[in-house]
Amino acid sequence: MSNSPPVIELLGPWLQNNGDGLNLWSVAERFKESATVAVSSTLGLEKLPERPRLAWVKWMPDLASLGKAARSGSPQKVARVCQDGVALALAPRRMLHARRIAPGREIAALLDCSGFAYGDVWPTHRVERRAAYYRKLKAQGTAVILLPQAFGPFERPEMRHCCRELFEQCELIYPRDAISRQHLVELGVGDKAPAVTPDITHLLKGTPPVDPGAWKRRVCIVPNARMTDKTSPERGDRYFGFILKAIDHVRARDLEPVLLVHERNDLPLAQCIRDAVTVPPAIVDEDALASKGILGGCYAVVGSRYHALISALSQGVPAIGTSWSHKYEELFGDYGCCQYLLSPEGDAAQLEATLGRMLDPAVHDTLAAHLAVHAQQQKAKVEEMWSRIEWLIFSRH
Repeated sequence: MSNSPPVIELLGPWLQNNGDGLNLWSVAERFKESATVAVSSTLGLEKLPERPRLAWVKWMPDLASLGKAARSGSPQKVARVCQDGVALALAPRRMLHARRIAPGREIAALLDCSGFAYGDVWPTHRVERRAAYYRKLKAQGTAVILLPQAFGPFERPEMRHCCRELFEQCELIYPRDAISRQHLVELGVGDKAPAVTPDITHLLKGTPPVDPGAWKRRVCIVPNARMTDKTSPERGDRYFGFILKAIDHVRARDLEPVLLVHERNDLPLAQCIRDAVTVPPAIVDEDALASKGILGGCYAVVGSRYHALISALSQGVPAIGTSWSHKYEELFGDYGCCQYLLSPEGDAAQLEATLGRMLDPAVHDTLAAHLAVHAQQQKAKVEEMWSRIEWLIFSRH
């Protein structure tokens, strides 16, 4: 047993996406007093004005990394690789820890919170690289755990092979929904997936908006470029029209629509939507914690970003969602409000009726109370997962 806190590597988030930012903060907050949370790549951290205090994973250089530096033709790169090796081999542990350096050999657990990275819609090369890294970690006794995320389907033979190889290196796999778990069972790794578990961001608190009173009369419209690039051209066009109609309906009920950007890739789409409206709505582009606070403080949400919808529903804020993946259907099922998940291909009358019902004060307040009950149930399941993971990590350390 060690006297120093265990090192936990976090892998998966890319911080152009506020959903990934919420995952990062969730893990950092969970272990800020009990472990050293470390990353092995920048994740886009340089773009965050405020960030959790993280360590950097450093591995002893091998012949491959030395050869790569030598082939670059840069003496500085060769020298840097050699210096890293000397420091990791000779520097006292307390000096490394003081500099927020976490030697790779000390990683007690790797937590993968990729969100949705393993399935047929993605290329195989990233899965292959990760599987090789996870084999290395497993060989030294590191616990590899996939935090709640969506999986599958795995119909392409090469993806089935790559994902099975990766999953075999894991001790625990947490699917976020029943469909994802069934995909894991069909792949032959269902024994590693003990239970369907909600997203970890359910437990994270956001930063309250500066003017909370103003937000109580605002409806956040959260666009998603995936609704255009992961669907057919016809459906993409219908989605654009769907959002414009939603903005009109919100204004017709004397509420203020606001376009909230939950991922940097969605900003161009938000700008196109704004420019297509006679009275352009404001565009709000904040960091992950501020966005969660806004989504918890507004009157309602019409959203297409998964973590934006979690941020709303988990704080008892009524929301209408649209979908390009089964994870949305499962989320709204968990909250007992499937009638508020709409297809952009539905007729205008359906959108107007559903949105009008949700925005009606009496229905709105009843729905908010209903969501709050379900949110507590979801949060209890996440706490149960964390208890098991913490026992696994700290019982070995």
